[in-house]
Amino acid sequence: MEIDKKNIILNAASTIFAYKGYERTKISEIAEAAGVTDSTIYKYFEGKEHLLFSIPVEKTDFFLENLKEHLSGIKNSQDKLRKLIWHYLYFHQNNKEYATIVLFELRPNRGFYRSQAYESFKKYNRIVIDIIREGQKEGAFRRNSNIPLFRNLIFGSLDHTILGWLLFQKPKTLIDQADGLFELLYSAIKAEDGNPRKEEADWIFDKRRAILKVAESLFAEKGFRNSTISDISEILGIGEATIYEYFQNKEDLLFNIPKERTESLIHLLNANIQTKNEAENEFRKFVWQYLSLFQNNKNYVSILLFELRPNRTFYSSGTTSSYESFRKYSNILIEIIKRGQKEGTFKKEVNNYLLRNAIFGSIDHTALTWILFGKPNNLLDQGHELVELYLRAIKSSYP
Repeated sequence: MEIDKKNIILNAASTIFAYKGYERTKISEIAEAAGVTDSTIYKYFEGKEHLLFSIPVEKTDFFLENLKEHLSGIKNSQDKLRKLIWHYLYFHQNNKEYATIVLFELRPNRGFYRSQAYESFKKYNRIVIDIIREGQKEGAFRRNSNIPLFRNLIFGSLDHTILGWLLFQKPKTLIDQADGLFELLYSAIKAEDGNPRKEEADWIFDKRRAILKVAESLFAEKGFRNSTISDISEILGIGEATIYEYFQNKEDLLFNIPKERTESLIHLLNANIQTKNEAENEFRKFVWQYLSLFQNNKNYVSILLFELRPNRTFYSSGTTSSYESFRKYSNILIEIIKRGQKEGTFKKEVNNYLLRNAIFGSIDHTALTWILFGKPNNLLDQGHELVELYLRAIKSSYP
């Protein structure tokens, strides 16, 4: 009887959330639809958000078990991927309320990714990764494919197809899109025809970079402490010993993530910034380039802000550390400012190192609200205003 009452509440909440949306729904409305009092709902759920997060658990668990049944007996990864795509579309087509809640209420909710309900979604994610790894071992999928990236391509393609169906009733039938989606996705990952030795050689050449890419994605998603070397090796389908050929330990791997990015920035700056150009123009280029790096590398920004900035060891790990690259990069900014002071464009009394801290610190904080709250939508939208703020502070005369 108690279980029935809880399920009645969940079913009522599912219908109302799907129809009205989470924000516009009141507990009293759910209680009325379920034929219970508000206090009865609080007997089973801590609040409205807990109730929302509880909706997908049973449905997703059933979804997973049903998928496993469909996959059982299928021998190769290519057919498993085809079946997974068909099953995902079929299930969501026949569970429209669930699809609506997942896409409009759960996907955008940061709290959901920290809830127990998300564990079921992670299990589904593991099935997808296992199929990709199996395909790589079989030689059906490219061995040097970025697994997290392809996983995101699969889920993104499926979810956006379902989104169009929910919003615009296009396509009219989801499962009619299954074959087309499979062909598109399979074309993106299938192994190339030709000499397998060349493919293996490319993999060896890119192995260090592949490890860094996967580590960056994993550290950004799970956090450094919650990620392990075995997680990275499992995603890549390589042994842990291979990772230790390139990196001493997990912390060394973390510290190497920003090194290549920063060094490429330095190279780009050295190529684009010419001493004959006015310092003000070079200053603008510097700020815009830094913002562009952040805008185009969200995982990297998460690691920089949450894992590297607060890590004391990062700042004291020797002259060959990634932090040395940061120092070289910031020194370019200092040199631009000094040149502007010699030109008379920038105030001579400005403390260059305080200014450097102000610039990097303000961009960090702007990026922090972007990562946590999605504001601003685009970091580059803040570029002009940030540059003008800095120039107001340092120019000898400002119009």
